[in-house]
Amino acid sequence: MSRRKMLSLCLIGSLLGITGCTEKLQGYDTDTVLKIYGNAELCDEDTSEAKRIAEQYAKCLFDVENGNVDEKQLEKLAPNESAKDWEDTYSSNQTESELKEFSVADIYTENSEEIQCLTICEAEYSDWSTPKDIYLFIVRMDMKKSNDDWASRKVAQFYDELNQPFYTWLSGLDLSQDRDAKTKEWRETLNRFVATQAKNIFINATADEIIGGKEDNIFTIYNKLRRNVYVCLGLK
Repeated sequence: MSRRKMLSLCLIGSLLGITGCTEKLQGYDTDTVLKIYGNAELCDEDTSEAKRIAEQYAKCLFDVENGNVDEKQLEKLAPNESAKDWEDTYSSNQTESELKEFSVADIYTENSEEIQCLTICEAEYSDWSTPKDIYLFIVRMDMKKSNDDWASRKVAQFYDELNQPFYTWLSGLDLSQDRDAKTKEWRETLNRFVATQAKNIFINATADEIIGGKEDNIFTIYNKLRRNVYVCLGLK
């Protein structure tokens, strides 16, 4: 096995140390500073979710082949990031990388809104100036405790796209028509629309979403949604 080398990478731009001292690493001009915070404000659910998100983000960072990144996963985890910018950077740097190991060194918070996750990523890595080898990267990831940007955008998109079938149905109403029949017609239209939207998300699910957790995965969630919508609309 190749010897492991240590590189430091921080998403917020500052070099992080691994010990409680302040000193200069050989080959670096930047002082390394370790900050230690208590985790009193973090519950088990927060830390578990932070670990899950951090590992998925690490895969986006370090699973790189021919300059390509997992665009769908990146959009969910970091909607403000541009997959194209990432791919342009990786391509210009001739980056090839595969994540081998992932671990969380620490999770802490400085306020109630954000969580900082310090991770150690082992990857087989190379670029135009770095020979292919096994490297260790120290990566700090800053994340908001509420990671629902993707879900919010999907909900907004759902209602935007619902306008057209609704107005089509509405424009076809006539006082002479049977009210119950037209109401049932709209409910069936809505049920089909929800099924189509849910299926689009379902077929684009990532491997982690397909596997899921102890109780739910993408299949069980999809089936629950379809059943609940059907019942709520009173369809038989």
